[in-house]
Amino acid sequence: MGADITQLDAYKSGVASDRIPLFHMQETLVAVDDDSNFVPMLAGKWEVLDNGATYRFYLRKGVKFHNGKEMTAEDIEYSLKRYMQVSPRKGEFPIKDFVTEDPYTIKLVLDKPSGGFLAALANPFYPAVIMPKGMVEEQGGTVKNPIGTGPYQFVEWVPGQSMTMKKFPDYSPVDGNLSGLGGKKIAYADRIVLRIMTDPAVRINALQSGEVNFITDVAANQFKGFENNNKIQTYNVPSLSWGMIEFGAKKPPFNNVLMRQAAAYAINTKEITNVAFYGLAKEATSPVSPLLKNWFTDVHKTPNEYNPEKAKELLKQAGYNGEKIVISASKAYQHHERSAVTLQQELKAVGMNVEIEWLDWPTWLSTRRNTGDFNILITHNTPRPDPTSVYRTELYGKSNVNGFNFPEIDSLLDKAATSIDQQERVNLVGQIQKLVSDQKPFISTYALPGLEASQGIDGYKGWSYNYPRFWNVWLKNKQ
Repeated sequence: MGADITQLDAYKSGVASDRIPLFHMQETLVAVDDDSNFVPMLAGKWEVLDNGATYRFYLRKGVKFHNGKEMTAEDIEYSLKRYMQVSPRKGEFPIKDFVTEDPYTIKLVLDKPSGGFLAALANPFYPAVIMPKGMVEEQGGTVKNPIGTGPYQFVEWVPGQSMTMKKFPDYSPVDGNLSGLGGKKIAYADRIVLRIMTDPAVRINALQSGEVNFITDVAANQFKGFENNNKIQTYNVPSLSWGMIEFGAKKPPFNNVLMRQAAAYAINTKEITNVAFYGLAKEATSPVSPLLKNWFTDVHKTPNEYNPEKAKELLKQAGYNGEKIVISASKAYQHHERSAVTLQQELKAVGMNVEIEWLDWPTWLSTRRNTGDFNILITHNTPRPDPTSVYRTELYGKSNVNGFNFPEIDSLLDKAATSIDQQERVNLVGQIQKLVSDQKPFISTYALPGLEASQGIDGYKGWSYNYPRFWNVWLKNKQ
C-alpha cells in the first residue's frame, strides 16, 4: 500500500489505508454491494417499521468472533452505542432505544424516521463494524486488536512497515455471490501481509521482482508501462472515489466567499485531471458520481467554470493584497502531489501568492485534514452509498471541521436525514449541490481510476469503491 495505516479503530478511521485491512477482519450488520445496494452480512434480513422510525434486524446464528464468542444482539447494542459516542458519523445514528427481542433479534428505535439509516449502517466510511461486547474496555480503552467476525484475524501491526493477518478457521460466510463487501467470502490464503511502501517506484520494483503479489495506488505513468508486460495483471476499474480541492474557512482568506469563488475560477479541473493521472482519469463534476444511478441528476453534470479574468476581478473585490496562501498536501499519493503543483501554478497565474507545504501522511491527517487548520487542502474522498453522508461530513455546521456554516445546507441535510421518500432525498441533494456550486466550499476535480496490479494470484476483482478485497483470492496453482 502507498499510504500508511494510522489506527485500528474503524469507528475513527477516515482514511482508506486503515479500512483496507479492517474490512478483512470486521464486518457490518448490512453490507454494500457492487451497485451500492444494501445486502445481508451479519444481519440475515431486516424489517423497516413505523415509517422508517424503527428497524428490526434478524441476526445470523452461529457467527463467531475471533475470540470464540458467538455474536448476539448484545454485541450489536454495545458496538452501536460506542459508535454513537466516538465516531464522526454519529449524527447518522439517531438511535434512542435498543430492544433485544431474543439473542438473535434486535430492534433499533430511532428518535425520528430515517430514509438513510441502512446506508449509514453499510457505509464503508468510518464503518459501523460489529465488535464483541466489552472489547475496547478489555484492551485498555484503545483498540489494539480489532476483533471481529471477518475471514481474517489480526496478528501484528508494525507502524510504518506492515500489517499481518491470518485465516480465521471458524469464519461463517453469508450466502450469495461476491459483490462489494457482501456475498460469500472464502479465505484461501493462510496469511496476508500488507506492506507499506510510500515510494511508487519501490512498489513497482517489489511487484516485478516477486517480492509482493499485489500493489495499490499504482502511479498512472507507471501503470501505462505494464501494458506490454505479460507477467503483470492490471486493473483499472471506474471508481466512485473523487478528488477534491478543499478550502478552509476557519481563518482568512477563504472564510471570504469572494476569495473561494476567485480561486474556483482560476482552477482548470480538466488540466488538473490530465496532469494528475496522465490522461487516465475523467473530470468529476460533483461528489455524486454518474455510477450512483439512483442519485445522479442533471445538477451534478456541471463542471467547475474556468475563467482566469473573472478570478482576477473577484480578487480585487475581495481586497486580496498578496497575502500568503498555503496548499497542504502529501506525496503519499502521486495524484495529490501532481494536483498540488498544478494548482499552485494556476493560482499564481491570476496573482495569488501560493506556497505548498509537503507533509507526511499521518501529519497531514492529524494536523490538517482532521482539524480544519489549512488554507487549501488537496484530498480525495472514498465512496459512500448515500451522498448525503459526503455533504454532511464536509459541510454540516454542527460537525464539520472546516469552519463552514451554511444554515440553508444544514436545513436541507436535516430534511434529507428524516425523509423516507427517495425522490425527495434526490431532489434535496440536488439543492445542496446548487449551493455548493455557488458557495465553493470545495471543488470536485477528478474521478479516481482504480489503478492496481498483481502477479502470481487468481480470483482478484477490482471494485468501484477502491477497496482491495483479498478474500476469494488465491495464489496461482494453489487453490
